[in-house]
Amino acid sequence: MTVKINADTSDGLKLESDTSGEVDIQSNGTTALNISSAGKVTSTSTGAGSNFEIQSTSDSSVGADLTLYQNSSSPADSDICGLISFAGNDGGGTKNTYAQIRGSAIDVSDTTEDGMIQFFTQQAGTLEEKMRIVHSARVGINTTNLQGTLHVDSEFDGTFGRACILATTADPTVNSDNQLLVLAFTGDGDITSAGTAGTFISFRDSGGQIGTIDGASTSSVVYGTSSDYRQKENVNYTFDATSRLKQLKPARFNFKRKPGVTVDGFLAHEVSDIVPQAIVGTKDQTKEAKNVVKNADGTMIHENVTEAEWTQGKTDGTYANDTTWSATATIPVYQSIDHSKLVPLLVKTIQELEARITALES
Repeated sequence: MTVKINADTSDGLKLESDTSGEVDIQSNGTTALNISSAGKVTSTSTGAGSNFEIQSTSDSSVGADLTLYQNSSSPADSDICGLISFAGNDGGGTKNTYAQIRGSAIDVSDTTEDGMIQFFTQQAGTLEEKMRIVHSARVGINTTNLQGTLHVDSEFDGTFGRACILATTADPTVNSDNQLLVLAFTGDGDITSAGTAGTFISFRDSGGQIGTIDGASTSSVVYGTSSDYRQKENVNYTFDATSRLKQLKPARFNFKRKPGVTVDGFLAHEVSDIVPQAIVGTKDQTKEAKNVVKNADGTMIHENVTEAEWTQGKTDGTYANDTTWSATATIPVYQSIDHSKLVPLLVKTIQELEARITALES
């Protein structure tokens, strides 16, 4: 049976309830949707699908299939929505679930347990949590065991190793305005007896803290590495420093990227056998990279960039027109040096020379 309800031209279509003040929409004698006198819509469906679905045809105009709007400048807890699922057809007949939240604020409150916002991705039918914001204003990415205001856990991605945070800037200039990371205390605390005014960065491994960057009493910073006597054994004060120091080869040179700037320093591989703890890396080390973007001089800018992304990047100014792209490339892994690790050798050599001078003067 087909039933048509026609509206007149003045009042439009009306569906009026009985004296109970509610509207029930039934299927096979069972209420599937209820509209209360207060305007609350309740679905009683318990089927396997979504309780409420909206499907639309392709539309390139700006808009949304479903808009939820709270008309209040200060909404109450009861105004906050729960879980919302947006579904769309991928063009091949498969319905995928997408989600998008836009607005100036998201408020999740719960009077029975700690409230949180969770972000999930779905792969092979399995939902995996990727990020959460908990009630104590802590944010966790790829971890549910939050141990800081921002806790990021990462996995090996084949490029930057287990890098958690990569900070970049689209500003091509290099000056004091470019600050990728700023660590600041909101006030100047009391200087401790150790001469520090707070730790900006703490470096740790599985055994605990191994180094810090601290604020110093002289309005500067101290780059500290573990040096407590309780961490050491087999302490020897009688080694020969002068002979080792004489093997070092200080040199003057310029880096290829800065041909007009001459500096003093060392070649890392020439120091590695004398003070190995001062050197990171191995001489002539390389690695295989994928989807690489290179400068005109052949140095790598980025990896894991698809050819399509690189092409688009040249259009929008991300990459210069003289850059090149390759699916694979063998790139160098450069050695580096920590000059501070040479200080003990220098001090011991000066002491030995001073002793020789004193002996000669006697």
